[in-house]
Order: sequence, then structure tokens, then C-alpha cells
Amino acid sequence: MARDINKNPYDSKTLTKLEIFEAYVREWLPVFIESRHVTRAAIWDFFAGSGRDSDGVPGSPLRILNQIESFKTKLAAKPNMQIRVVLNEGNSRKYADLSRVVEEGRGSWDLTDKVSGECRNADFQDFFRLCYPELMRQPNLILIDQYGIKHVNRDVFHMLIGLPKTDFLFFISSSYIKRFARTHEFSRIFPDMQSFQLADARAQDVHRIVLEYYRSLLPSTSATRLYPFTLRRGERSGNVYGLIFGSAHPHGVEKFLDVAWNRNRINGEANFDIDDDLEKLEPVFSDEFRRFTKRECFERDLVSFIHDAGERTNAEVYEFTLARGHPKAHAMECLRRLRREKKIDCPANFGISYKCCVSEHRRIVTVRSLSR
Repeated sequence: MARDINKNPYDSKTLTKLEIFEAYVREWLPVFIESRHVTRAAIWDFFAGSGRDSDGVPGSPLRILNQIESFKTKLAAKPNMQIRVVLNEGNSRKYADLSRVVEEGRGSWDLTDKVSGECRNADFQDFFRLCYPELMRQPNLILIDQYGIKHVNRDVFHMLIGLPKTDFLFFISSSYIKRFARTHEFSRIFPDMQSFQLADARAQDVHRIVLEYYRSLLPSTSATRLYPFTLRRGERSGNVYGLIFGSAHPHGVEKFLDVAWNRNRINGEANFDIDDDLEKLEPVFSDEFRRFTKRECFERDLVSFIHDAGERTNAEVYEFTLARGHPKAHAMECLRRLRREKKIDCPANFGISYKCCVSEHRRIVTVRSLSR
């Protein structure tokens, strides 16, 4: 039986997971609240749990509602905006706790008639399929905080990436995959995953292997991009878990990468130093033996990306930055330094962001290499 995390205080791994999701909700909401093209959006928490832990620390349902509450002024200024929040919990006991927690909180929330919140007690697989026609009709943010590994199988994943206006975050116990990689049950859930590769991998690399498996399921025509955030419980624990974020929209990708790198400014993809980047920053006897950090590798590759072509647009640099899993700030800082060093030529007010490079208000400029 899966451990009930709501019966105890949340551990550091769970808190990090919740804080990342809450931070993304905070970034996601204003995109649609402020858009003149959107009048309806929904947030779905398919494994909502009991609502809080044994110490009263809020779980994902309360964090969602609290974030919506923080935008009540902007919601009030948009008369036709509706946000639906669906909190599902398949366990009957936890569903009863969740319903009670949500009802207790309604008195302190000024969510107005623009926000509908409902608790459901349904099996994930059945409920997800039942809701799928509605999911197709509106922008959604989906959280699948499953226990274990089995729920986001190949079929569910293809349904997720088939939703045209949906960002999603799902949790997966990567250590379970490593532990059970050679079992029949694992092969049934993940028939295409290379079990030998998982069984032989280092614990901290397992979540990356899982990510690559899901990436391999993306059709060549899909615009969806996937990004990981690896979670380790305890400083030296071999138990590794992780989040996988997916979005087909560059604005969603940009915002998740900002959240992830704000969470860990060393690597932007784990709650620990997954690639020993701090060690790489230490002085070495000779540059010949120096290893580069994740950010240094990105900056080196970005310089080559511009110099090899002779010139690039800011939109191309933006696309390159997202594809490499870095926030827009890393590209901006690198280009500003190159401009100061007279290695590139571009307007002083260039921008690297969704607004500057993709939106209807974009301003496309050319970045020319001066080093060829």
C-alpha cells in the first residue's frame, strides 16, 4: 500500500514539489486572466490528497485556491472570466478530509462568482477520460501527483499531449522504476522502456532516463516540450523521484524554466547538485582539466550558435534557449556580455522573451557576430 503523506508532516521532497507547482500556478494564472482572448480556464488536481498534512501545512488544493485568491482584483476587473478548479481524490477517506478542508476554507476566500471549485471522488483513469471532451475545449493546467508510476502510461501521455491548450505536471517515483525495471508488471506499464538501462543507471540519473522515455513518445509533429525536476529525499538518499512538466506553448515553457531555475540556480532541474556543478567551480591546477557547469556549457554553445551562422534573430536565440532548458535571463546576460566585449552587434534594447520574440507585440531584431 502507498504511504499516505498527508498523515505525517510533509518531507523536504514533498514540500519542494508543492512549492514548484504553486509557483507555476502563480505564473500561469495571469496569462489567462489578463488575456482578452480567454474567458474560461481550468485547473485540475487529479490526486489532490487530504488537502494538508498532519501539521496543517497546505497541500496542492489549498495552494491552488490561495493563488487564485491573490488574483481576485484582476479577476474582478474581467467581467466575463471563469476559472474552474477540480480537486479529485480517489481514496474515500482522504476525499472526506479534502472536502472538509475545502469547505472550512471557503469562508476565508473571496473567490467571487468567477471561480467554481469542486471536490470529486473518482478513479483517475475513468475520471480523466470522462473529462477529456471538456479538457479539449479550454486552457488547462493539470497536476497528476500520482503514487508510484502506473497512471501516466503511454495512452494517458498521448492524451495529455493531444490537449491543445494544456500545460501539465506529473510526479513519478523514478526509484520505483529502477527497483522494478525487470518485473513483468513494469513491462506491462512501460513496454518500450529499456529495463536494463534503468537497472544499471546511477540513482540520480534515473529520472533523466524516464524523461527521455516520454520524449521518445512524442510524435515528430508535436510541439510539446518536456522538462524534468529531480527530487531526492534527504541529502544522501538513493530514493529519487521527479516531476515532468509538459507544454506545447513557448510561454508556458518560459515560465516553467523561470520557476525551476529560481528553485535551483545551479542547474535548474533538481533539488540537489545533480551534476556536481559546485565542484566544477572550484579552482583547478590547469584549465586543461577544468569541467564546465551546465550554465557555462549553455553560454559556450550559444556563442557558437551565433558565430557559426554569422547572424541570428532574437527569436532564434529564444528558441535555442528554451530547447536547451535555460531561462531567458541566461541568454540575455550572455548577449549583453558579448555586446560589451564587441563580439556581437545588436540593438541595445533587444529582448529575449515570449513577449519580444513570439507574441503579437514582438520586436524581431538581428544579432550579428563580429568574430568571424
